[in-house]
Amino acid sequence: MIQMESKIKTAFKAIKSEFDEHLACINENTQEIQSFNDHFSDIHSKLEKLNERIDELFLMFEKQIKQQASFLSSEEKQVFLALYATEKPVCYLDISKRTELSEAAVQYAIGNLIAKGVPILKRYINNRVFLVVESQFRELQAKLDVLNINQKQLAEFA
Repeated sequence: MIQMESKIKTAFKAIKSEFDEHLACINENTQEIQSFNDHFSDIHSKLEKLNERIDELFLMFEKQIKQQASFLSSEEKQVFLALYATEKPVCYLDISKRTELSEAAVQYAIGNLIAKGVPILKRYINNRVFLVVESQFRELQAKLDVLNINQKQLAEFA
């Protein structure tokens, strides 16, 4: 009986030792998880601050564009609408045909639009310049009418 009692005590000590090892591992993992959680919280906080700054910049950009856009000439509006009406890149000649302006006038208007902050992308294909309104600005224009272009003007070029 004493021998059996000794075996049972030894078995329980071994089980207790294993449980203690598992408990130590669980505590280590819990500390690691807490550490990761703290890091993720810091990253989340920094991302929120960054998002706020981006929103502020976006509002400043929108305000600046609206101020500059209020001074768009009729030719600049025509050229922008010709670009805006198509999502594919177009050349100066295509814009000239759509607006009935000379190619030189179109080039001048494009330069002015870019100088006023309208993001127009230039691509060279077979040594010819093709232009397209930057996609994010296209979305911004559609949502907020940044350039103060009425729907009637837009419908004329659609």
